[in-house]
Amino acid sequence: MRRIAAAIVLVGFAFAFFTLPFAGVDILIDAVGFLLVWNGVRALQKKDAVYRFAAPCSLVLVAIAAAQVFLGGGVAAYAVQSGLAGWVLQGLRLAAEGLLYWQLLAGFARLAKAGQRPGLAKLAYVALAVCLAGVLVSACAWALLFFGYPLVVPVAAVVWAGHIALLAVLAGFVFWFGTQPE
Repeated sequence: MRRIAAAIVLVGFAFAFFTLPFAGVDILIDAVGFLLVWNGVRALQKKDAVYRFAAPCSLVLVAIAAAQVFLGGGVAAYAVQSGLAGWVLQGLRLAAEGLLYWQLLAGFARLAKAGQRPGLAKLAYVALAVCLAGVLVSACAWALLFFGYPLVVPVAAVVWAGHIALLAVLAGFVFWFGTQPE
């Protein structure tokens, strides 16, 4: 059950993190990705209470990603154009992402430690640090932009490093859960 749940979360994040344009439209819809994350996290929650905040965070991200479809340029572009409401939406997205990453990766690290897999636990903690650094860098860049200071930072590089680390950890756990009895 945990292997299937972790695989669903992995596929969900792949939908949310990557863009696959077809006729000018991203066919990997972020809202569908976060809905898959929510579905996988719910199954993980039944086994381990450590993921208790992950499901609500993924639902918040589903709502924001769905709103992004209707906003045209996405939450980030909407934040720049719409003023305070857009900035609040962007802040909520960053907070939900940060809490979701923390819940998932800290939970996976605890499971790996309990299962005598210290290498996988360390990888989960490194991925957590990189993911949270990406959220922090994004938040700082947005805060400076809000106050009128355009900041050119390699934000995308840090965020992408976090995404790749998260996907690597999830893939490791999908494999590990496949070798464990339920």
